[in-house]
Amino acid sequence: YVVTSKDKIQGSSVLITDLIQELGSSISKECYVIPCSIHEIILIPYDERIKPDNLKQLVMEVNATEVKIEEKLTDSVYFLDKSGVSKIA
Repeated sequence: YVVTSKDKIQGSSVLITDLIQELGSSISKECYVIPCSIHEIILIPYDERIKPDNLKQLVMEVNATEVKIEEKLTDSVYFLDKSGVSKIA
């Protein structure tokens, strides 16, 4: 799932709003949260075969090669469950 704002600008701000908490309480499965840029985040349903360190490596690679420096948010990966968001890698 890709999460952004209606105008697709500054959409990653959902990480610091009540929306992400709402998503957490409404999802049926935990998700990895990948902040793609300041404009959007990606939610990937939890799968034990997906390793957080591999996701972090992917985020770092994409940030280094595809994301404008002024639009980069973080190289971190987060986890979303019914209790909220926590950093995992």
